[in-house]
Amino acid sequence: GLAAAGGARPLPGWISWRQDLAAVAFIMEVPGIVESSLCVSVQPRQLRVAFRASAGEALRDYVAELALAGEVLTAEVRHHVAELNMMLVLAKREGVMWDRLQPPTDAGG
Repeated sequence: GLAAAGGARPLPGWISWRQDLAAVAFIMEVPGIVESSLCVSVQPRQLRVAFRASAGEALRDYVAELALAGEVLTAEVRHHVAELNMMLVLAKREGVMWDRLQPPTDAGG
């Protein structure tokens, strides 16, 4: 594989994130997202998001799979697609601030 075994993948350049005690929010800085193509899969400690976006006349596929440092509520996922970006909000299971978004790369499975 391309990633080291057990290592967290780095966050793609088109994703930024922020948090408060209750939730963690992801901003996908991609214009022209096709909302009907959006596929979001959430597990307690994992997020996978895939979608297509129109760059001019061409469609491009975007995929991100993130391991999460804390647990989220899989039933509480909100998203909003705008012209220039998309926001995805996950509710945290525990109301605490995370030290980091993804678990340390040396964590054993």
